[in-house]
Amino acid sequence: MAHFGSVSEQDQIAAVVRRITRLLGGSLEMDLVEGEVRAAFRSWEDASVRDFVPIFAERRALAELATALTMSGAASGGRPT
Repeated sequence: MAHFGSVSEQDQIAAVVRRITRLLGGSLEMDLVEGEVRAAFRSWEDASVRDFVPIFAERRALAELATALTMSGAASGGRPT
């Protein structure tokens, strides 16, 4: 498990999940948000410099989730699910 300063990767993931969930107003299930965040963190698991992984992971996960929201909104007649 990687550490970011004195904060564990698990704590960083939890913080990113909370920020994204709050930003999206709870319009997606937390399990979906957490899965996307974990996938984003995994995409940088081999990075030698880890300082910015939480920022990059948050941006990637948020972009993926925003796309999912847009697509689900379009499929439901413009209403988020």
